[in-house]
Amino acid sequence: MRTPGAPGTPGTPGAPGGPGPKGDAGSAGPQGPTGATGAPGLRGATGPQGPRGATGRRGKPGAVRIPKISCRLRGTKVTCRVVAGSGGGNGGGGTTVGGGESRLRLSLNRGGRVYARASRVAKRTATVRLHRVRRVRAGRYTLVVTLGRAVTVRVPMRIG
Repeated sequence: MRTPGAPGTPGTPGAPGGPGPKGDAGSAGPQGPTGATGAPGLRGATGPQGPRGATGRRGKPGAVRIPKISCRLRGTKVTCRVVAGSGGGNGGGGTTVGGGESRLRLSLNRGGRVYARASRVAKRTATVRLHRVRRVRAGRYTLVVTLGRAVTVRVPMRIG
């Protein structure tokens, strides 16, 4: 039989092998920390205007005091002096109705006929010359005073 001889010298290493097959996916890692808050965004544009609201209730009529009136007949001219009472606290003449400027209308009547009339803006004190519609003679008349649209006063009086 033969006896084994001495071992030989090692051979040169072989070339590296090719990549192996792809492995399975690993498990998910832990949740990372919350990031810093971002800067606030720009202000948005103004929205469109909303619809118009309902109209409010009508206010109460203003306080009106009946003016003091005296009339005089000189020749064919009728002149009336109107002194209004102190009215509300609106700083005006106190003769306004429902706010704003009021018109004062005077009409001298007798027997259903108009004998003279006048119209002007109401002031605290006013001397009004009535414009003749018919010839005015001394006697009993009714002076119809209208202040604004709301107040009408009939004042019986003697002229002349």
